[in-house]
Formats: sequence, C-alpha cells, structure tokens
Amino acid sequence: MAQQADASALSVEQLIAMGAHFGRRRSRRHPSCSYAVAATKEGIDIINVAVTLEGIAAAKRALEAAGKEGACVLWVSARAEGRRAVREIAEALGHPFVVRRWLGGTLTNLPEIRKRLKRLLSLRQMQEKGALEQRYTKRERLLLERERRSLEEDFGGLLPLLEREPQMAVVVDPVHTPVAVEELVARRIPFIGLTSTDGNCADIPYPIVCNVGAKPTVEAILQELHRAYQQGANERETSASKTGAREGAGASA
Repeated sequence: MAQQADASALSVEQLIAMGAHFGRRRSRRHPSCSYAVAATKEGIDIINVAVTLEGIAAAKRALEAAGKEGACVLWVSARAEGRRAVREIAEALGHPFVVRRWLGGTLTNLPEIRKRLKRLLSLRQMQEKGALEQRYTKRERLLLERERRSLEEDFGGLLPLLEREPQMAVVVDPVHTPVAVEELVARRIPFIGLTSTDGNCADIPYPIVCNVGAKPTVEAILQELHRAYQQGANERETSASKTGAREGAGASA
C-alpha cells in the first residue's frame, strides 16, 4: 500500500537535531507566526516543530494532488541553503526553477520572458550544431557566447515555461524574494513557503515554519515535498496505464 502523503518521514527529534526549531529574534517576529512559537530563549524564538510537521503534511497533500494532475510546479530558492536541492528536484521533474535573483515579470510578464527563453534556446541550438563557427567571426562568436552565458544564468532554469505555466510553487523564504510572492499572488498561483518566524504566514497558502538558515532542514523538507509530488505523479501514471489496458481489452473483445 502506498504511503500517504501526510505521513512525514521526518520526526520531531530529527527536526530538532537539524536545528529546525531556531527562529528569528523575537523583535523580528511577524504576528502571524506567533502560533508556531513555543518559547523565546535569550531573545530568540523557538519554533514548535510539531507545527512545522503539520505544515509539511498540509504541503505534501497539496503537492501529491498536484502530482496526480500532472501540474507544473515552480521551485524557488534565492537562499543558498535551498539552491542545490531546488535545482536537483526541478530538473528531475522537468519543472522550472529559480536559484538566483528573481527577475521582475517572470510570471506577470511571461510573454516577454518567453522571448528571452526562445533566444537562449536558439543560441544553445546554434552552439550544439556548430553553426556559430560557420556563420560568425571570432569576435561575433565571443559576443554571442557572452550573451548565452548571461541568459543561462538568468533564464536557464525557466525554460520549461516555454511549454506551460506553473499551477503551483514552492518558495524557500518568501521574505527573501518578496517580488516572487507578489507575482504569485497577482497570478493567483498557490504556493508553499518555507519561512522563519519573520515571515507573514497569512500571505502564504501553505506555510512551513522552520529554520530557513539551516541547510539540512531546508533540504530535508524539500525532499519530503519532492517525494509527495512524485507519489502523486506515479499514481497518475498507474491510473493511466490501467485505463489504457482496459480500453485495449475492450477493443479486442
């Protein structure tokens, strides 16, 4: 029997061992995060990791449902703590990701973003086919290579947006990327936010209050979310296979 998405592989003890319970200074606490604070020690908020687990469970249920629908998820982490995991997860799923700065208009001005993505794709294809050496001088090739590298840095993770738009997002520390949150809200795209006690949980549809400055915590939670989406996707594929088999059997009868 498949494991339910809300049954977390993480425990209270594991989260504490990772340092997931350390929040921001009390003076920086956002009122909406008060429900997740268990105590304050030496001016530092201590997060109730039982609440963290509840947030993970809710987020996993949402992502499992997204996986069953084959939805596109945008993964975002401008913070160093989540960059590697976000990149690896998004590439494994074929989803868009942002691991550097958020470019204004990524979602609210998608037609313009797609122009840059098409340009990047064109430069990639010319390079792969050796067309640059055939058509351009050495200086022109140098300039085109600089342009490609710049586009790769800013837009490389967004290429899946050429095919489809995201229906959901996962954001590591929304406080760190406020413009991303503004655009997600403007486009009415639900998102999961890994946030510390200084974040506005009221603005996050699926908040996970944790220590976003602890890399082991961030990576462990992101992997949990990845597994939930993959579980939903696997169930979708299994259901499609069974449907196809029944239709095939009906046609041959």
